[in-house]
Amino acid sequence: MRLPTYTFIEGDRAELPCDLNVSATEDEVSLVLWHRDESGSPLYSVDARDLPLPTATHFPAVHMESRAYFNSSASPAYLRIEGIKKDEEGIYRCRIEYRRARTETMDMMLLVIGEYG
Repeated sequence: MRLPTYTFIEGDRAELPCDLNVSATEDEVSLVLWHRDESGSPLYSVDARDLPLPTATHFPAVHMESRAYFNSSASPAYLRIEGIKKDEEGIYRCRIEYRRARTETMDMMLLVIGEYG
């Protein structure tokens, strides 16, 4: 199966989609986790287990704190990474855990090409 591929210029803002499908499942999101390649720890997570998604707590990994944000109000929702770097390309996975429905995952390839000029 071929992964959807998103290409960005190094230094630009990258936006990776994550369709939360809340209306399709008639359920609520409890947790969103973003991973890159085979990393054990998420590079970004949103914990809505005790709060509604719009007011959920966001936890970017330390190396992403000032550069990453998950926008759950957009359709589709997306992970925004400011100043994307060449060494950040790879396979990204968005994992969505619902309160009742089955967990869903979306895999995608992020490619980073050289800067302008």
